[in-house]
Amino acid sequence: MNIPIIIETALAVVTVIILLSIITSAVFELIGRYTRNRSKLLREAIGQALHDPALNKNYGELLYNHPQLKALHRTSVDKPSYVDPDTFASALTDTIIDQYETENLRCDKETNTYSIPATIEAASAIQKLESAVKEMKFTEVGTLLKSFTASADNINEVKANISGWYENFMDRVTGWYTRDTQKRLVLVGFLVAAALNVDLINITSQIYKDAEIREELVTIGMALEVGDLACDSINTSQCDSLKTDKELVKKINDKYKQLSKTGLSIGWSKADFKTLNAGGIIGNYLRLLFGWLLTAIALSRGAPFWFNVLSSLINLRSSGKVKKKTNSQ
Repeated sequence: MNIPIIIETALAVVTVIILLSIITSAVFELIGRYTRNRSKLLREAIGQALHDPALNKNYGELLYNHPQLKALHRTSVDKPSYVDPDTFASALTDTIIDQYETENLRCDKETNTYSIPATIEAASAIQKLESAVKEMKFTEVGTLLKSFTASADNINEVKANISGWYENFMDRVTGWYTRDTQKRLVLVGFLVAAALNVDLINITSQIYKDAEIREELVTIGMALEVGDLACDSINTSQCDSLKTDKELVKKINDKYKQLSKTGLSIGWSKADFKTLNAGGIIGNYLRLLFGWLLTAIALSRGAPFWFNVLSSLINLRSSGKVKKKTNSQ
């Protein structure tokens, strides 16, 4: 058994999976632009956390009408898929105070105009917020907001408390999104594997037998950097959303060309269809489907996971070379 060749084969296969994972992430993001899964989940999560049925209000829905959040909307339909903690805290405090002032408007019957009572208008932001929270009594949202104001001396401290809570809350939301994404990525990965005809079993066999292809892929793998994957993690919350559709399509094309230039048997040709339709047709197609499924499962792990595996294999390969050199001396 040739251990160095096995390690290099593993390294080359992982490199292929990383490049395909980047393609899959880009395809997934493009689909997400039109299905708006990420923004829908964020809105739903914020809505659930800030819904106050006792007062028949949903501060989450009201929050989305705040100018700071409206500025993050790409269109009237396309809501933001990420809201940073400071923006959330500022918008939430403004929304609660605005609602409190609106509910306490008084009508002057002589002029038929509405105005805020002088005592409320003269109060500081934190005083208004505390008064608004008191009116919520023992509701879940009221209890949550009381925890933000209890230890604060001014509005900035309240915002800091809200920001801290929101960061922890978003960690949980990211967990929900990641689990949901993992399932969807298997499907998208399968479609990518089928479209590019990437059978992991066949690819591994070809890499093991062809030293030239193996060497080329090892070189590509050694040159990969974490920065290349920064916006391709399934755990990503905002960076992919900053890319344009053209950039994502370009990324798909670039990675596909990079793989094609290695001489790897990917894509479809007339010869592939002839091979599939020769001999045991059912067996051929079942083997191919199984190969695509293995590819899809591998791609669902995401490029950053495989980059960690790649780093370990590079270290293993390097240590093997050092030992071999030491022994020869």
